[in-house]
Amino acid sequence: MVRLIIFLCAACGSFQLLAGTTVNATLAFVDRVELSTPLTGRISQVNVKAGDQVTAGEVLIQLDSAALQAERDAAKAAVSQSKAELDEAQREKQRNQDLYDQTLLSEHEIKLADIAHRRALSAWRLARAKLADSQQRLDYSRIVAPFDGQVTAVPVKAGQTVTNRCQVTPMAVMVRTGVMYADIQLDSKQLAALDAGDKVNVAVGRENYEGVVMMTGLEPVIGQPQIRYPVRIEFKAPEDTTFRDGQPAQVDLP
Repeated sequence: MVRLIIFLCAACGSFQLLAGTTVNATLAFVDRVELSTPLTGRISQVNVKAGDQVTAGEVLIQLDSAALQAERDAAKAAVSQSKAELDEAQREKQRNQDLYDQTLLSEHEIKLADIAHRRALSAWRLARAKLADSQQRLDYSRIVAPFDGQVTAVPVKAGQTVTNRCQVTPMAVMVRTGVMYADIQLDSKQLAALDAGDKVNVAVGRENYEGVVMMTGLEPVIGQPQIRYPVRIEFKAPEDTTFRDGQPAQVDLP
C-alpha cells in the first residue's frame, strides 16, 4: 500500500511538470554598460545623476576639450593647405605633360613634376589622417549615451581629473530601459520541454508580462547542489514601471 502511494505521488509530480509549473526567477538588465574614455583629462561638466532617463547620443559627461579643439582646428587647416598644394601639383603635372607631348620639356622634368605630385598627395593623405585622429580624440572627450536608458551611477564629479593611461576609470553606468531579462534555472527534464522562441508568462509582483525564451543553457550552473541549466527570458518593461537588477519574479513554464 505504501509503495502504491509513493508511485501515485511520483506520477502526480510528473503530470504537473508536463502540464506546466512555476519557477522562481531573477530579473536582470538587458544592457548594462560602464561608460568611460581612453583620454586623460579634467572633467568640466557632469550633466546627469543616478536615476536620470537619457536618450541615445545625449552628452552625459564632458572633459575639458579646449586643447583638443585647437588641435582639431589646426589639423583642419593643414588639410586645407595640403589640398591646395595637391591641386597645384596636379595642374603643374598636367602642364608639364602637355609641354612634354609637344617635345618642349625633357623626360627628367616630367619625372620631377610627377615626384612633386606624389609628395603633395602623400602630404594631403597624412594631413587627413591627422585630422581623423584629432577628431576622434575630441569625440572621446564627450561621454555620450549609447542608447535610450537610465543612468544608475555617476562615480565622478566636475573638476575631477581622470587618468586612463593604465586603467580606465568608469565615469557613468547606464542600463537599457523598456526591456528586461528574467533568469531561471531548470533541470534537464524541464529544459527538454522548452525551446528558444517559446512564449512564457513572467510575473513580477502582481503584474504579468509575456516573455520570450532567448537562451537555453548547454552547461550547468556552477555551485548548485543539483544539476541545473540557465534559461534567459526577455520581456518588455513598461516605461512607468521601475525594475531592478536582482529583483525576484516568477515564470510559468508551458
